Amino acid sequence: MSVGISLKAMEIKIGSIVVIIAILRTVLVKGIGKMNEEQFNREKNYRVAIAIAKSMLVKEIIDKKDYKKINKLLVKKYNPIVGAL
Repeated sequence: MSVGISLKAMEIKIGSIVVIIAILRTVLVKGIGKMNEEQFNREKNYRVAIAIAKSMLVKEIIDKKDYKKINKLLVKKYNPIVGAL
């Protein structure tokens, strides 16, 4: 694999992230209970980061083992409420 990975290879659809964020806000605030702004931001940041990792997995930039490591690090970093389930 070349060190210079093009940005095009890591392209993800921003629209899908926006939908995820909107759904999270609706479900988490109304469905599970009140979520404060900090918790929402942690969840949002986790979801965006894991979406990028998933895109890299699908494009075979990383393998499943790397994806699992990334997920574990992201859960530790962001401590998401729903994302970690």
